[in-house]
Amino acid sequence: MVVLTPNSQKGREWADRALERIRREAEAIGVSLNAEKTRTVTMTEPGANFAFLGFEFRWERSPRTGKWYAHTSPRKKKVTEVLSKVRDTLRAGRALPIRAAVERVNGIVRGWVNYFRVGNSGQAFGKVKQYVERKVRRFVAKRAGRRGLGWKRWSRGVVYGAWGLYGDYRVRYRNPSKARVQPNGTITLV
Repeated sequence: MVVLTPNSQKGREWADRALERIRREAEAIGVSLNAEKTRTVTMTEPGANFAFLGFEFRWERSPRTGKWYAHTSPRKKKVTEVLSKVRDTLRAGRALPIRAAVERVNGIVRGWVNYFRVGNSGQAFGKVKQYVERKVRRFVAKRAGRRGLGWKRWSRGVVYGAWGLYGDYRVRYRNPSKARVQPNGTITLV
């Protein structure tokens, strides 16, 4: 659970009261808070961050606008875990046809991307997309008895079209005005 309060005397008092109430409520149902993980963080302090539900939160200045904001991105541990799952899935599916192996990889990647699609996940998505494409290319090249990754042999159209590799790594925004693609023109329902 995360409790956000302003960085003021009143805010810190409110956070202390909220933490005490959470402890009481947890004990009432027979659960205790993990003392090692329970802490108070002042986000505006340099280097302050915390992890929650696979995300890392830290206070950063926007390079574009110069304003400070809460930067939310997938933890490095979660990126590493999905990359390991993809690698293990392709290793275990060596005997599978290409499309079947790609479908198994797609299930892993699609779920991971949909979970982390909010916040500032663009860099992590780029890393995962590049790794997954390289691993799938290597998988196919090994099956064909060839060396390398086949960058000249298979275009991205083949990898994402014919083989069906998942490719929707776009971050979704809560505010529709920030989205990259805006509808233009009239939408007619038929």
